[in-house]
Amino acid sequence: MHTKQHSRARWRSVSLCLAFLVVPQGRAWRVASQTRADQDSASDSGQAGLRTSDTRSIASRSIRPGFSVGPLKLGDTQEQAFRALHASQGQVYDFLTSGCGGTWFSWGDIHKSKSLGNVYFYLRDDAVFQVDSATTGFRTVEGVTARSSPEQVRRYYKGLRAYILSEFTSEALGNRPLIYWTDRAKGIAFAFAYYPKEQKRYLYAIIVFKPNTDLCPFGGTSDSHEVRELAPYSLEAPSPSDIGSSSPR
Repeated sequence: MHTKQHSRARWRSVSLCLAFLVVPQGRAWRVASQTRADQDSASDSGQAGLRTSDTRSIASRSIRPGFSVGPLKLGDTQEQAFRALHASQGQVYDFLTSGCGGTWFSWGDIHKSKSLGNVYFYLRDDAVFQVDSATTGFRTVEGVTARSSPEQVRRYYKGLRAYILSEFTSEALGNRPLIYWTDRAKGIAFAFAYYPKEQKRYLYAIIVFKPNTDLCPFGGTSDSHEVRELAPYSLEAPSPSDIGSSSPR
């Protein structure tokens, strides 16, 4: 467990990455974290994701809880992960050492010079242990993808528990901590960011991780006192005095 000082330092480093990582047009990765406006231009109701690749099959676009995001599988080595995404070393950005241990990578999902979003994946001991899909290019079998409504997620996924897992935020995330709806037993979670223009939450990323393990929140591990369980399917947090702290289960 990192100290609070170290955690804050790590978040500052990640915030700088989010604020200043700008990549020339045509490269396979660009701004590390899209704003909602970027995602709005990428897709109309998420349909652009279906055109990510003319040769990509429906199966290769599927998000499978506790197993994979498209061709990228939990347990893949770094080499296998790059091969699955058809990415070269120069097309994947190695952020920094993850607060959860290992390394955090970002891959930009680009189709015809248009960004559909990003895929973030985490490696520890040369094995992928978590994948965050913040792109309309991949979706669950029910059709849930980045920018899906909270209502759609709730319709298809019952029994989710809601948490704030860290206080990390950025302008790209609406300057509010992400709220996670999680199913720890199945190895899937949904991270909701805030869109100030519409004053509401939207699905920022779908997270796949090994069932019955703790997921790594965006920005790295949080201190235990920052983990707060909310009422199921909450989209905003009450004041700290109204709820107790709890660890995800």
